[in-house]
Amino acid sequence: PWLVVCTFTLCLYIALSKRRAELADLPEDVAATSRTVNREYSPGELDRMLTVSAAMAIMTYALYCLAPRTVDHIGSAHLVWTIPLVIYGLFRYDCVSRRMHKGDVVNVLLADRILWLVVATYVVLVVVVILYGAHPAALAILDMDTGTLSP
Repeated sequence: PWLVVCTFTLCLYIALSKRRAELADLPEDVAATSRTVNREYSPGELDRMLTVSAAMAIMTYALYCLAPRTVDHIGSAHLVWTIPLVIYGLFRYDCVSRRMHKGDVVNVLLADRILWLVVATYVVLVVVVILYGAHPAALAILDMDTGTLSP
């Protein structure tokens, strides 16, 4: 369930980011007439909504990584090591999309090599965790032999 909520909040973040980029690209009078829904948003309101949706995406991803069901399925809680990459990737996406005035995920990803590196590192790290996270030596890192994180 945490992954579903995380996906929803991430999609919400991307949609709001696209709306923010649309407002930033057009003069205020043109933005309001190009789509009637644009009259309902201000850049400040969108910034607040982006902050909340990004925080929710990060929080729900962290909860997914540490959920007992996920830990049991993966065999360890080592997905926790991916959380900093997710946070950095989301922040990097935000900075790059604002600088480019583009909210399209594909265009932002294609334009930024650092985001490519973050995504590639994330994929590699997830594969390593899935393949080797339950190894006894790896379990000792987080003291997972008892099934809980050490205090």
